[in-house]
Amino acid sequence: MSSMSTNFSPTKKNIRQSIKKDLQNFSKEKRYSLSDRIRKRFFILLEKWFPKSSLSSLKIMSYVSLESEVDTVAIIKKIIKMNRVIWIPRCNGDKIESVKISSLEGLQPGRFGIHEPGQEFSVFKRTEELDMVIVPGLGFDRFCNRLGRGKGYFDRFLSSLGNHPVTIGLAFDIQIVDFIPCNDNDRSLDFVLTETSLYSSGNKPLPFSLPLP
Repeated sequence: MSSMSTNFSPTKKNIRQSIKKDLQNFSKEKRYSLSDRIRKRFFILLEKWFPKSSLSSLKIMSYVSLESEVDTVAIIKKIIKMNRVIWIPRCNGDKIESVKISSLEGLQPGRFGIHEPGQEFSVFKRTEELDMVIVPGLGFDRFCNRLGRGKGYFDRFLSSLGNHPVTIGLAFDIQIVDFIPCNDNDRSLDFVLTETSLYSSGNKPLPFSLPLP
């Protein structure tokens, strides 16, 4: 849990500042260790959620992590090894596009320094066919409300997905707060996974019993 005080109603700006401060105090070794733990828990969840016979045909989308975030590169590499492909977000104007890749080679820093596919990669327009979307976030609460970086890119993208894809955030425990203020444009996720907990919004029932190892 974030160290933010609960004695007042924080604004999104307050929460962002608090979580960024907590993340700055993380050593690289700790970030690597906890990311590895989260990665292992993610694949346990994936195998529990989907039948083993379907794992190699899943359409999974994931962002490429920044240095301060849970490392998704190892997750992406394993998904590519398992499925041969993965879908990666790319910014285009004020929108997020979903782009299919079969290798991390050729990705380049985008507008916010986040690695993304270049324009030579074509857009996947049938995003409602995605099975799972790993969504970035600076912070989350216990109800899977998400705090982004303030631009609204992923909120708009999530609104376009429909109900089929499972949406999940990956976070360190210190990125979880008691409450994130939301408005009509904000979109909660189905689940948030940390190194110790799995939070559910109740949007989708879990097809397995907890606790998750």
